[in-house]
Amino acid sequence: MDVLKEPFMRSVFFSLLSLTLLLAAASCHSPNGPVAATTVSSPPTTIVMHPGLEKSVSVPAAPNPAQVFTWTEDGRLRYDFQLQNKTDKDFFVRVKATFFDDAGVTVQDTDPVRYPLNQFEIKNITVVCPNNQGKKVKVQVSPAN
Repeated sequence: MDVLKEPFMRSVFFSLLSLTLLLAAASCHSPNGPVAATTVSSPPTTIVMHPGLEKSVSVPAAPNPAQVFTWTEDGRLRYDFQLQNKTDKDFFVRVKATFFDDAGVTVQDTDPVRYPLNQFEIKNITVVCPNNQGKKVKVQVSPAN
C-alpha cells in the first residue's frame, strides 16, 4: 500500500474509513417497533382515559372511524371503539363501561375487563349494554396490573 505513504491519500483513506464506520454504526441502531407507526391525538370521545395512560394510549382518529355507536337486534346499545398503544412496550388496560338513559341516569355498570395492548397495537373493543334502557355510554380506561 504505497498509496497510503502519501499524506493526502492517507488523509482521504482514513476520512472515508471513518465515515464508513460511522454510517455502519448508525445503521445498527433502529427504533423499537415498526418504523411506520404513527399515532394521532384522540378525537372527541365518551372515553375517559386515566391520566397515567395519556402518553401511552390514544383513541385513533384516522383513517377509519375509531368509535361507532349501533344497536343490537334486540335494541341494546353497542359501542365499538379502538385503543392504540403508542409505545414499544406491552401492557394491559382495564375497560369499564357505564350506560345511561336519556335523562343521564345510570342504568348499568359493566364489570371491568382486562385487555392486553401489544407494542404499537390498535385494539378493537366492543361494549354492549346488558339491557335495552342504555342510550348513552361512558367508558373508563385505566392501567391494569
